[in-house]
Amino acid sequence: MLSLAWRNLGRNRRRSTLTALAIGFAVMVLVFAMSMQTGQYAIMIDNATRLASGHLQLQAADYLDNPRLAAVVEHARDLTEILLADPAVAAAFPRLATFALASHGERSYGAGVAGVVPDAERTWSSLPSMVESGRYLAGSPDEAVVGSLLARNLGVTLNDELVILGTTREGSIAALAPRVVGIISTGIDEFDRSLLQVPIDAFRDAFELDDEASAIVVMAKRPGEAKALAASLSRQFAPLHARAWPELMPELEQAIEVDRVSAYFIYLLLGIMVTFSIVNTFIMTVFERTRELGMLMAIGLTPGRLQVLMQAEAALLCLGGVLLGAIAGTALVLWLHDVGIPLGDVSDELVRRFHMPTRMYPAFDWFDLLIPSLLMLAATQIAAFLPTLRIRKLQPMEALRAT
Repeated sequence: MLSLAWRNLGRNRRRSTLTALAIGFAVMVLVFAMSMQTGQYAIMIDNATRLASGHLQLQAADYLDNPRLAAVVEHARDLTEILLADPAVAAAFPRLATFALASHGERSYGAGVAGVVPDAERTWSSLPSMVESGRYLAGSPDEAVVGSLLARNLGVTLNDELVILGTTREGSIAALAPRVVGIISTGIDEFDRSLLQVPIDAFRDAFELDDEASAIVVMAKRPGEAKALAASLSRQFAPLHARAWPELMPELEQAIEVDRVSAYFIYLLLGIMVTFSIVNTFIMTVFERTRELGMLMAIGLTPGRLQVLMQAEAALLCLGGVLLGAIAGTALVLWLHDVGIPLGDVSDELVRRFHMPTRMYPAFDWFDLLIPSLLMLAATQIAAFLPTLRIRKLQPMEALRAT
């Protein structure tokens, strides 16, 4: 049956070639578009995780629902060393966080005060690169960096002194008086309005803490495996809980899912368009081969077997097109993954404001190759099946008289 189907495709090589090229082009476009999506999602996740959360965090079990200073991770230094020994972990460092009142002169505003390890943040966080004026923390206990909107609200500039008032776990007053050494602008108003960072040792001294952390931030060597790593660490360090970035930033995961669903709808429309073009090809094929089909029925082939023959022709045609499209799409994606797609001068403001890369890079994923191939295979089989329904209505004698 396959040999007969292959022979039939060769009888009109131009039409078969054009149909295969149409399928191949659709596959190439889908592979490229899905790879671009995957690449953009990777950039979004990298920007978001380096800005704030890390790929995952080791926290007290109830910290996410109630982020208070009392819900801390004990023995943070020992846990950090254990995490760094894990081959799946690229970096691990503690952070402390609480809400406090920041004052300068007669102005006071609430702020999210974070105690950080400056060296680790400079290596793994994107915040140090977003310093608008001044510099990032160097480790001195009397330093602080603030968000640009918080600095404007407080009326502070570089080298001004801030007064930070909060409460310890026991309810007593905690106070810091650092100098502003840097002003950070992330382009995210909510973030810039509350951002206030001090060295973690200064935070611990002021809030009467020793070896505790609100969370231990973990950067995975393979960001795509953050969920699996979080599940493994949760089992290892129970009752502490490791939360991957989708749990820490559900709005980002939801945005990605909404974008992915809308894109899949467009891909489906492309598949339908290709299906209609293939339907037209097989309608012409059935009409042109009516006499041949009548002869085959006269010598004993049933309509069902003739339909199987047409489906086999469609499958061979699709496999050829999918192979061409997959090779072309993969080559294009791998090439652009190295050189990137320049965004041009018009994107300079977006790049500066949202700290995006100046080039877009697609990311190759086997899933992005498999889905277009399966979609085109299904579309081709449906496109071939619909015209072959006419075969069941053919009568051998009438078909042989067809001109």
